[in-house]
Amino acid sequence: MDTNGGKLGVVSVKNRALRILLDIILVTFCAFVILTSSKLRVPFYPVPFTMQTIAVVVVSILAGRWRSLASLLLFTALWTPFCATGGYILGFFIVPLIIGNGAVNMPGRNLFIRILLSHLTVLAVGTFVLSFFVGAKTAFVSGFLFFIPSGIFKGIISFALVRTFRRLRRQ
Repeated sequence: MDTNGGKLGVVSVKNRALRILLDIILVTFCAFVILTSSKLRVPFYPVPFTMQTIAVVVVSILAGRWRSLASLLLFTALWTPFCATGGYILGFFIVPLIIGNGAVNMPGRNLFIRILLSHLTVLAVGTFVLSFFVGAKTAFVSGFLFFIPSGIFKGIISFALVRTFRRLRRQ
């Protein structure tokens, strides 16, 4: 599970048992962040506007590919039946693969492009699944086009959060 040379965020951990314990704590915390972000919502039909995509992108950048995938699995297993829209959740699992490892240190322009691509991917996968329930036209308009401006806005917020983390880490 270690994807960055024994480093968990900015802490270097050499003891394997301690590193595993910290990974479990981090994965659980990240799943909780994703859950909490799902509760910040504006009701729309057929898909509510939530902050989950921001959480998934930021978790993918800061925790790394494997820890973020583990967090998504935990989130999905425990909380998805209570708070999420299925197809968009499937799209969340692609985000860590797009973001990749080492993204926290990636040059700004490349990272911003990956963040926007992640948001668009979540929308595309969610819209595809939604089309089976409401039809292709309604899904495209209500589940994709309607969320493009908010996806760009969420991308800007995600990027700003990561830049803030970078600045704090350097201090």
